[in-house]
Parts: sequence; C-alpha cells; structure tokens
Amino acid sequence: MELTSIKSALDNETLTGTTVAVAGWVRTFRNDRFIALNDGSTIRNLQCVIDQEKVDATTRARFTTSAAVKCTGELVASQGSGQRVELKVTSVEVLGDSDAEKYPIQPKKHSLEFLREQAHLRFRTNTYSAVFRMRHQVSFGIHEYFDLNGYNYFHAPIITASDAEGAGEMFRVTTLDANSPPRLEANDSVDFALDFFGRESRLTVSGQLQAELAALALGKVYTFGPTFRAENSNTTRHLAEFWMIEPEAAFMDLKGDMDLAEGLCKHLIARVLKNSMDDLQFLDARLAEEEAQKPKEQRSEMGLIDRLKFVLENPFERITYDDAINILLRSKLPGGEALQEAGDRNGLPCQDQGLLYAHQRARRLRLQREGQNRCRHGCALPRHRRDHRWKSARRATGCIGSAHEGHERAGGRALVVPRYAQVRHCAARGLRAWAGALRAVRHRHGQHP
Repeated sequence: MELTSIKSALDNETLTGTTVAVAGWVRTFRNDRFIALNDGSTIRNLQCVIDQEKVDATTRARFTTSAAVKCTGELVASQGSGQRVELKVTSVEVLGDSDAEKYPIQPKKHSLEFLREQAHLRFRTNTYSAVFRMRHQVSFGIHEYFDLNGYNYFHAPIITASDAEGAGEMFRVTTLDANSPPRLEANDSVDFALDFFGRESRLTVSGQLQAELAALALGKVYTFGPTFRAENSNTTRHLAEFWMIEPEAAFMDLKGDMDLAEGLCKHLIARVLKNSMDDLQFLDARLAEEEAQKPKEQRSEMGLIDRLKFVLENPFERITYDDAINILLRSKLPGGEALQEAGDRNGLPCQDQGLLYAHQRARRLRLQREGQNRCRHGCALPRHRRDHRWKSARRATGCIGSAHEGHERAGGRALVVPRYAQVRHCAARGLRAWAGALRAVRHRHGQHP
C-alpha cells in the first residue's frame, strides 16, 4: 500500500474512514498502547492506537523514541482531544530500532548548545523541523516572487577569481600541495599559474558582478545561492557560509528598488502565514515562554505571529539615513542606557522599522583623500580589492534626502528589522539581500524537541 503523509492523514477529511499506511519516527509510546508518530511533514503527531492482543510484548518494547515504524489501519475520529483523527492500527512493523539507552534526543527540553553537538539528529526536534519547513516555504517563495515580477534566475559561479566588491576575506580553492606548493624564483611566492585554473581562485563572496552583466542584457535577473566569507568571527551576524539573494535590474530607480524589497518581504511573510501556521504557532508559544522569563520592561509588545501580521498589513516607513541616525541617538536600551554604536541598531523602536534610504556618504572617496586605502582591520588594500562601488560616487538621480554640504553621496538603502538588526542593504545600482531572517528565528525561538 502506498504511504500517506501524516499531514495528509490529519488534514484531508476525505481519508477519514479509509485504510491508510503511514511511516515515521516514534515520538512517544505511552500506556503500552498509544504511539505518537511523526514523519516530518508536519509538526503535529498522529496518534496510532495498537491492539495489545495483536502486538506481542517483544515488539511493543521496540517502540522507543525515534524508532522507525510503519503502521497500517483505519483512520477514525479521535476519541481524545488534541487532534481530529487517529489511526486504529491493524498491522505494525518496526523498520529501524533506536536504543533508548544511547539515543540522545529525548522528549524533553534541550538547549540549542546541546543540539549543536547532535547536528545529525537535531532535525528531529520540533524547533529545527519547524524552522526548516519554514525555510522551504521562504526559498520557494523567493523564486515565486521574482518569477511573478519578470526576473530571470541566474546561476553565478561559486568558484571565482574576483573579489566582487571587497566584501570580506575569501576561502581559497586550490589543487596545489599545501605543504609544498610550486614557487616563483623571482619572489618565492606561490606559482598559481600551475594551479587548476591557472590563477589564484576562491569561493565567491557575492554573485553581484556576474548578475550585473546579465542584467545589462536580460533586464531583470536575480541570484540565490551559497556565498562564503572567511572572517574569523563567532558572532551570530557573521557566517562562513550563507545563501544570499541578489536581484539586479536595469532602468530601476531607488523607489522601484524599495518597492521590490518591501514586496518580497511581504510576499514571503504571507506565504509562511498561509502554509506554516502550525510551525509558527509552536515558535510563537516558545517565544512567549522566553518572554515571560524576562523583566516586564524588556518583553516584546507583540508575539511572533502578531509581529508578522503587523509587518504584512502596514506599509514600510521610509526615512532618510539622517533621520535614522537621529532616532538612534534618541533611543535608549532597556534599563535606560544610551544606545551603543549606531551600527548595532538593537535599540530601533518598533514604530521606526522600515526602509532607511537616501544617500550613503562616499566613504571610499574620503579615505582615498586621506590616503587610507585600508580595510576595517587597518591593513592596506590592494588596488584590485578596493570597493569598486565608491570609484565613481555620484548623486543618484531621483534619490530623496538632503546632502550635507561638501560631502558626496551614493544612492543606497537598508532594510532594518527590530530585534534582528539590518537584514537587507543595497546600492542604487542593485539590490543585495541577506536571507538571514529565518536564521535569526532559529536562534531566538523555541528549544523544546
């Protein structure tokens, strides 16, 4: 018999009264009769009721947490509360045993630190399974949104010889012997001409440069793929590998770019609210538990679902960078402390969320005037590594906002989300977006398996 997903068994009313087969992993087995089975299609479990007279004690003893089990039976109206139907089992088969003494993920609360040490099993917890089902909806929605808006999906190379915009340190890709690479006689440097690509190559930090070329022929393109940063940082805002969205559009002004970003965010939120409500409710409840443990003045005004609906139902506020800085300067951290550096953005009030735009100062021009072609660590930057976007910083046509006298500005905008800091940033000639919102949700919501 063909397997039915547990999500379909719970949601499809036409299956009630029919015989179905389901397979999944045991979450709990209680009273020597009730199996809570989950197959990953939903955060909800299907209660499978076995007949103790038809299932011997030896088999029942194998129904331990995370054992793989296949159950066949009639889907009937549930006699208990909590779910619409349950499975009256006529036959059951243990497909894979799980040693209860050794299996580390038990039906209790586990810290995220502990689950990181069990990376191969953490997907079976409610927290991680909820996040990754939502990430699927978001990823699918990204492609859906850009397709509906006439964008062409573009695959930028992952291995590249260019540093895009000098955005960060890069991982090197080489086939040369790391212990004894060939060297040039002139200066004893590594001879990359003998490497696989004939020159020094690295993992990409951005598909932006290639996407810009495609946009000048196709009009509208976007990349959505892995990017890499070799920055030795253990903060939640620095990742060695992450997936980045980078739309590039010809003949688009800053307003169009802001409309695109707002539309994408709202499209993804609407999709998650529609297709992942069970997962959202679980994360919302976990967040409420965490908030209840905080002092009253530090608690969020809205829960997770309410916050998403608020963003979806209201237009994004659009303010200049100057106004944003003034808001930050007036803001206070919980307890009355002055906000730390503006780049942290943690103190931005909820009512001031939205797109911060107008003009960025041409920092590179200032640094060049001062002879400081250096990275943020103070190291001198080679000419080919300097940020290209500042080479010809001009006031972008149609940008809104006043320019301080004596300072040139390049068009740009950033999308700032309360509690999660900056999510998106772009220059006027293109949009660069980080798919980090769900990673933030993963780290901040829920720890129950």
